[in-house]
Amino acid sequence: MNKAIRVFYIGLHPRMLAWLKTDGIDVVGAAHLEYLFRFSANPFNLLFVFSYWLHKNKFFHSLNIILWYFMRLCKPFLTSVYEKYFEHVDTIISRNIEVIDIENADATEAYMKEKGIDLIIINSWSLLPATLVSTPQYGSVNIHPSELPKYRGALPTLWSLKNNDTMSAVTYMLAREKADNGEILSQHQFQIEAHDNWLSLEQKIDAIVENTFVKDVLAYINESLVPKSQQGQATGTGKYQEYLKIVPAQENVKDILNKVGLYPYLEPFVYCYILVAGKEIHIKSAMLSVKLVPVGAYMVSGCQISIGAVDGTFSSKLFMDVPFLESLFLVFHRKGSLG
Repeated sequence: MNKAIRVFYIGLHPRMLAWLKTDGIDVVGAAHLEYLFRFSANPFNLLFVFSYWLHKNKFFHSLNIILWYFMRLCKPFLTSVYEKYFEHVDTIISRNIEVIDIENADATEAYMKEKGIDLIIINSWSLLPATLVSTPQYGSVNIHPSELPKYRGALPTLWSLKNNDTMSAVTYMLAREKADNGEILSQHQFQIEAHDNWLSLEQKIDAIVENTFVKDVLAYINESLVPKSQQGQATGTGKYQEYLKIVPAQENVKDILNKVGLYPYLEPFVYCYILVAGKEIHIKSAMLSVKLVPVGAYMVSGCQISIGAVDGTFSSKLFMDVPFLESLFLVFHRKGSLG
């Protein structure tokens, strides 16, 4: 390979762009992170978003570089989500990586051809059109945290934990029209211990991706790593949107705590929810509780809601783990059965 391959990145991982810094890869563009474009009462968050918006729209580049230097000094004052994605945006602005909305597939495909994109790297749950993922010379490489063909679909980490698996893997594969059925470039296995949860598994996955992904992609480009068809019985996971709903009468506490933690970790501002009197009550964070609450019921005591699951109780703090208006709703609906 005489020159760096031109890459377009699609994903939400806050450190992936930093991991792709290498002489063999030139990240030309990245998909827009719409989740960051939200109103915030924190002025430093707003400044962060404003600088990102200026860069995305190619306004006042030189002035924005100065603004971003100031933004680096303000990093300690950002709230958690914006602090988490600081490195992602810092890489985009400092390396002048274009930010592109990919909702319009035809426009995105035209952009890929115009910029001579050699490879798309995907680290998200989005199912992209076949014409788009096959546009670059080397196609598109997807990162999937399971031992494919096992657990095709979204959030396979949760299914590994639900089923008490002792092994899993990180798979790099070529993206195709159907979800997670493309040829495999490589698989890197790791152990699942009895004490592991969503966070410890994500940390294991991140460590593997950081240490192996670029090496394997470059080996694929150099044809020393040959893609192979998936072998064995394929299994799936649950539907991404449907599994957001917490059904305590059918779920155990461990599984609930894992999904409550994993969803917003992977996708900002996306939270699991319960149904109280027909209203969605979003749970940002939860913990195991020693209180005894009947299965499928909830009880509000002080500023805490406790919810009975199949094998125990979990709880969340109102106005902290539950949004403000939804917490007020619970103040007036203090106990009952979940919908």
